[in-house]
Amino acid sequence: MAAAGKKAIRVQANNYIEQARDGEQVKEVFTTNTDGFYYEVGSAFYIEYLEEITEAPVNVRLKFVSDQQVVIRRQAFGTETTMTLVKDTMTDILYPIANQHTIVFQGMLTQMKVEVGDNQQVDADIRYKLYQAGEMIGQYQITLQSRAQV
Repeated sequence: MAAAGKKAIRVQANNYIEQARDGEQVKEVFTTNTDGFYYEVGSAFYIEYLEEITEAPVNVRLKFVSDQQVVIRRQAFGTETTMTLVKDTMTDILYPIANQHTIVFQGMLTQMKVEVGDNQQVDADIRYKLYQAGEMIGQYQITLQSRAQV
């Protein structure tokens, strides 16, 4: 059940991933069509939904802080990764791995377009890059459309 202030929405999210794997560039696209929630806290707005593109469902929360900053939180397997991405600025990201260890990598928001309309209608295009030890490990894009549930 939705908490006070949360509005039920329908979400379509596309995840585009481009990474080097075993010396080759690999491009993947994952699409999620699901129910979710839209809500506002202060000047930020949030979209939450469940992504089922891997062997385990992932709870995703996007916090749109401004047109220059987004926070992406993903929860799965009892762990949580929070990426605060700022336009053209490297930020540190802690990524939990086995046995309560974490690795540090960096992220940079390279582009973000967000349009918010009536009835929780949101069209967003988020593009970012991730780095580890100064080397780019991948380019990522999330396109998202949400509409109020009727």
